[in-house]
Amino acid sequence: MSDDHSLEFTDESTFKIHNRSYQLIRHAYEELLTRSARLSLFATGRQTRMDGPIDQRQLNLALDDLALFGLHCRRLIDLVGVRQRFRPVEVPLIAHDENPQKSVGFMYLINVFVHLDDVEIFRNKFQIRTVLEGDKGIEYLSDYFGEFDDQFEPILAVKSDHSKAIVFRLVNLIEIFQAHVLSKIIDVCGEQGLYLEDDNI
Repeated sequence: MSDDHSLEFTDESTFKIHNRSYQLIRHAYEELLTRSARLSLFATGRQTRMDGPIDQRQLNLALDDLALFGLHCRRLIDLVGVRQRFRPVEVPLIAHDENPQKSVGFMYLINVFVHLDDVEIFRNKFQIRTVLEGDKGIEYLSDYFGEFDDQFEPILAVKSDHSKAIVFRLVNLIEIFQAHVLSKIIDVCGEQGLYLEDDNI
């Protein structure tokens, strides 16, 4: 089987990246790395003490980064031809009445980002009260996170036209991506002579 855009392979244990794909893979990797770094900062940060235009700009940038993270991540995985390797990778979820799942496949979540229909970002108790039916929402989420401060690291609720609402901590996604997905992509490319971490290429 051949793919003009990326690989020659019979299965994921025997494949060769075409030289002409190196530039495409490099571009997808660099874009993905940039979006991941920005999302990581957002995922581990909190709002300013007084909500204002800076906080709103942070949200807008995060939404933009999330969409492009999904697009570049799927593109890179498809170019390198390692989608099957990530089927076991799971992202922990916050179960709720609409979706009682405790985890979801990483690739499934990436596809939700690509086909995103709705997204909510929670960073404080007020936002949860507004969107998740008042104090009941906070009480339920507290079972997962423990006691909340007034502000906390971002919680995302995402939904595509084919999925139920998926609620998760953004920091979990980024950490799992770096440890179990990005590191494997770098290794696979290195085995084929494409060293993604080499800035001089």
